[in-house]
Amino acid sequence: MSQQAVTQVSLNQLPLQTKLQLIASAKEETEILQHNIESIKRRVRDITLVDAARHVAPLKPLRPREVRQFKGHTGKIQNIRLAGADKALISIASDGFLLVWDVYTGLKTHAIQLPISCPQALGTSRSGHSLAVGGLDNVVSIYSIESIDDQYLSSTQEEFPESITEYLTDDQLLSGSGDMSVKLWDLKTGQKVYDFVDRNLSDVTSLCCHPYFPNVFLSASLNTVKVWDTRHKYSLQSFSENNAEVNSIKLFPDGNAVVAGCENSSLRIFDLRSDCMVGTYTLAPHSARATSPSSMPSYSPISPASVHSPYKNNIYNNSQQQYHQQQPAVCAMAFSPSGRLLFTSYEDGTWGAWDSLKFTWMGPFSPGDGDDGGGNGGGGTRFTAALLGNHNNYHNHSGQVSDIQVTSDGSRIYTSNWDSIIRVYTT
Repeated sequence: MSQQAVTQVSLNQLPLQTKLQLIASAKEETEILQHNIESIKRRVRDITLVDAARHVAPLKPLRPREVRQFKGHTGKIQNIRLAGADKALISIASDGFLLVWDVYTGLKTHAIQLPISCPQALGTSRSGHSLAVGGLDNVVSIYSIESIDDQYLSSTQEEFPESITEYLTDDQLLSGSGDMSVKLWDLKTGQKVYDFVDRNLSDVTSLCCHPYFPNVFLSASLNTVKVWDTRHKYSLQSFSENNAEVNSIKLFPDGNAVVAGCENSSLRIFDLRSDCMVGTYTLAPHSARATSPSSMPSYSPISPASVHSPYKNNIYNNSQQQYHQQQPAVCAMAFSPSGRLLFTSYEDGTWGAWDSLKFTWMGPFSPGDGDDGGGNGGGGTRFTAALLGNHNNYHNHSGQVSDIQVTSDGSRIYTSNWDSIIRVYTT
C-alpha cells in the first residue's frame, strides 16, 4: 500500500476533534505563508510605472480625424473585429445581423442573418479564416471565411452552448458565460476538450489570449483577473481588483502586462512578470492617478472572503459609494501597436486615449468638427483635455461606444456605437 493510502487510512481513523485541530493548524500555516509571500512582494514594489517612465518625453496632443462612417445596421452595434490583413471589418449588432465591410470603400460585402437572437460577442481566428459569434442565448456559432476577396462566407458549421468567445488557435476556441465556466473546444471535432475550474471563478465577463504563447489565456470574472495555461487545470496567477468589478481585459502588445477595465471607470495595469499591479488609470477630476506601490492590493493567492462585489459588501462609506456610482464604467479598450496609447471608451459615450507610460488622459475625442455629416471627413476631430472635471456631462457619441479596433500599423481607428454607426478615424 502506498504512503498516501496509509496516510489517508490513518487520517480516517482519527477522532473528529483531532481532525479539526489538524485542519486549524493547516489553515494557520497557510496564512503565515501567505503573509510571508506578501511581505516579500511589498519589499520589491519600490517603483510605479509612471515613476519609471519619468524621463520619457510626453506625447504631443492627439488629433484623430474622422474620415468615414459605415452605416447599415439598424440596432446597437455590439462588437467589431478587423480581419483579412485589416482589409475587412466584421460587425455584429442587436438587429441580428453580421456584416462584413470593405474598409477601403465602406461597402458591405456580406450580410448574414444570425441564428442567435441577441449577439454579444465576436471572435476571429488568428489566420482570419473563421469567426465565432456568441449571444445571450448561450450559443456560439462558428463561420468559415474562405476568401473575403471572393466574397464567400459559409453557413453555420458548429454551435456551442456559451456566450463569451475567443480563439486560442485556428482549431481551438475558448468560451465562457454566466455559468462560471471557461471551456476549450476542438473545432475540428466539435467536441469540448476541457473545463477550466478554479476557486473564486464567477460569471466570465471577458477572455483574452496571449499574442505569443498559444497555451496561455486570461479571463475576467467578478473582480478578479486570472491567468491560465491549457496544460494545467487550475489558474496560474490571479490579480484581485477589490474596488470594482472587471468588465474587460486587454493584454499589452508584448504580452507582459494586462489592463483591467472596471465598473468604477478605473483601469488597472498588472505586470505578469512581477506579479503585481504597477499603476491605475482613472478619470478622477483634473488628473490621472498612478497608484503608489504601498497602496497596491495583493493579487494571489485569494481567499474566498476577499472576492466580493463592492456594491454587495459594505466596504465603502456613503461618499465613496456615491463617487464610484457617478463614474462611467469602462466598455472597451484597444492598444496602439507600440502599446504607448491605450484607447478607451466609457458607458456615457466618451472615448479617448491614455498615455500608458505617463498615465495622462489624452481625451475625450469628439467627432464631427468640420465633418460634412456624410462620413466623408472634413475638419477632423477636436481634442479636448479640459473636460475632465465635467466628464459625466460630456457625450461625444449619441450612445455608448461598444468596441474599438486599431489597425496593425496604427494608422486607423474604428469605433462601434449603439447609434448603429461605425466611425473610422485617422491619426
